[in-house]
Amino acid sequence: KVDLARASELNKKSVKPLMLLSAILIKQKNYDDALNTLSKADKIDRDNPLILFQIGSIYYKKDDGKYLGYFDRLFDLVRNDTSDEAASYRKAFGILLREHYRRGNYSRSIQIIDAMPDRETNFDLRITKARSLYYTGDFQGAADIFERLSLEDEDKFLLCRCLASTGRSEKARSILEKLVSQAKYKQNARD
Repeated sequence: KVDLARASELNKKSVKPLMLLSAILIKQKNYDDALNTLSKADKIDRDNPLILFQIGSIYYKKDDGKYLGYFDRLFDLVRNDTSDEAASYRKAFGILLREHYRRGNYSRSIQIIDAMPDRETNFDLRITKARSLYYTGDFQGAADIFERLSLEDEDKFLLCRCLASTGRSEKARSILEKLVSQAKYKQNARD
């Protein structure tokens, strides 16, 4: 650890000693010192995905919302990269997606989903994209996805609104007739 710190001091433009030192600190669960070390590395190399991933991961582990900014930077940096290294950040992108969706940043949610390889888009990603499209006002896009999924009643109601907004009111009405029997949706259906 001391040798790495000295190596970093001798070559202030190299991130390698800082990355090795931060790895040791993370292994020791010394997250504050690891963050300080990684912050120095980030100042040297602003576009290093591994640095962004490590900083974001530590903030996420500490339940500190700062992770979002680092994972956003990481996503913007590697979104079109198809390498194995970029694929190793997918878990961070899943976390990023859920948080943007939770905060109502639906356009960003769509960007993240669209960057995922087709083979990795599961039901949860498709339903999240459909809902995000709905909330951004892209009713046609939302309806196209909703219609291909097996939906819970809440999403069927959103589908109805999409269909009605895109001029397919007969189809919307037939779905609503099934939902109107439930008290929860009766008033919404009348509206």
